[in-house]
Amino acid sequence: MMVFFHDLSFPPFLLISLSGMLLKMSRSADVYSTGYQTLKRLQTKSYHLL
Repeated sequence: MMVFFHDLSFPPFLLISLSGMLLKMSRSADVYSTGYQTLKRLQTKSYHLL
């Protein structure tokens, strides 16, 4: 993702939309982390079943 910021030939509205996307991602980061934790638990449970 950091490659976008190094390229200065990007139009400013694209950078603004990108920063908005990053803000949305950071807001829902806790939701993703909890989902990832449950997925890891399910994986370990399936491994124990095998």
